[in-house]
Amino acid sequence: MIKSLIIAAITALLPLAAGAQASGNAYTQSDPADAAFMDMAVEMAQMAVEQGDAPGGTAIILNGAFHAVGHGATPELDALRNAHSASLANAAVYTVNEPTTEAWVEMSKRGVSQIYYANPREDVIEAGIYRVSDYDDSAIPADVTLTSKKELAHSGAAALIER
Repeated sequence: MIKSLIIAAITALLPLAAGAQASGNAYTQSDPADAAFMDMAVEMAQMAVEQGDAPGGTAIILNGAFHAVGHGATPELDALRNAHSASLANAAVYTVNEPTTEAWVEMSKRGVSQIYYANPREDVIEAGIYRVSDYDDSAIPADVTLTSKKELAHSGAAALIER
């Protein structure tokens, strides 16, 4: 059932990812592809909330096309499992909340080229989704080259963690 919900959600959003302008989305950046992909992540987070889980959602986009999604308490790690690919070179990850250090390291090890998130760690910690210790950057192994992260404003994502 969960798999069918995910497929239904992605199917509904695929036309947006293909380049159609998203009308009425809550995204405030100028790139319509970024808007569509972040909308996918928000949809996954909304699904997680409906299932009683933490408001987390992630979409992996490989070579400009949808590849995998994840949701819940560790959406990036869930999406990596769902990707079924050892290497994610040329992949971009769109995630509602700034990834934890563990997730950031795992995405970097898999070769993800860019990580986009909507809610910064300070807001995520304040909302009680992750703890300060989940963002312990001193735990990053010295031999890992980290993927760059970029914050993208998205009011739908922000609304998921507002109290």
